[in-house]
Formats: sequence, C-alpha cells, structure tokens
Amino acid sequence: MRILKALGLVIALVAAMFAVSTTTVSAAGGGFSCSGSGGTATFTPGLLLKTSLPQQVRASQGGLTCTGGYVTAGRVVIRVATPDVRCSGLVNAVDAGTATATWSAPLNMGTSTMKMNLKVTSSVGHTTTGTLTGLVTTTGSNLASGKAVAGTFTLNKGLLSTGQGGDCSITSPLTTFGITALAFHTIG
Repeated sequence: MRILKALGLVIALVAAMFAVSTTTVSAAGGGFSCSGSGGTATFTPGLLLKTSLPQQVRASQGGLTCTGGYVTAGRVVIRVATPDVRCSGLVNAVDAGTATATWSAPLNMGTSTMKMNLKVTSSVGHTTTGTLTGLVTTTGSNLASGKAVAGTFTLNKGLLSTGQGGDCSITSPLTTFGITALAFHTIG
C-alpha cells in the first residue's frame, strides 16, 4: 500500500511539473506575443494598377495587447522598401525592412528593434493578407534580443482593379490601407 501511495505522489509531482512548464513557447524567456487593429499602412508614392514604382511602406499600429513574456502593451512601426512594383506585383513579393516595438506596459520596458520582412500572400476584394518574419536585433539585456519573430497582417484594401472588386486604379495611387488585424510573436 505504501508503494502505491508513493507512486501516486510521484505521478502527482511529475504532472504538476508539466503543468507549470506549459508556458507559451513564443513568449517564454523574455519573448512577446502581441496583436492589435486600427493602425495604418502607407505606401509612398502609391500603388497603381499598370505603372511600377519603388515604394516606401510605413505601417504603424498602436494599442497592441501583448501576452506572455514581460510586456502587456505597446506599439510597432514597420518600415520596408519595395523594388519597382505595381498593385498585383506585390502579391508573393518579400519586402525587407525594419521594425521598432515600443513597450508601454509595464512602464520603462523600452524598445525592441527588428529586421522585418513583409510578404503579401493574398488579395481578394477589399482585403489583403500577408505574413511577417524577422529577428529582434536589439542587443544587450533588451527584451527578446536575438529571437526570431513571425506574424500575420490583414489590410482593408485589395490589390485587384476597381473593376474586379479591388481598390487599385490606373490613375489614382493607392496610398493608405487600414490595418484590420496585426499579430506577431517571438519564436523560441
């Protein structure tokens, strides 16, 4: 009987250890997992249906809600440059740039800088979706230093022509997209 009680105690302790260690992998060890909506992505000089031009893209999302890790709120600014591109040419292109996350809660958590790649994966009607991949480049004791980053985004305008149900035209550059969803997290 004592052996059964001891075995039961060992099983309970092992189960408790596994329950405690089920923290989200993406936010463990100083990482983060954040999401938000209501931001803006601007394209300069703007996307056209038939004319290809290099674009400077700036996406800004405040009001991020973060879980896991050490931070609970923040904002992010992402900047990328594209080669000569027109509306439809943006789909499946990977554009490289940088991002800066400024952590607002708790106070004094600072910022994390990242190399960031954006890839538009789909554009249907008035919706464009894509993925984010990158690496936290801030060194030292900064939050998530050296960790990989992944995520997704959804924008409120489409890259098809206005005649096909999208938002792109031949003469009026598409410059501003609303961010309807943005989520990104550290890996490992």
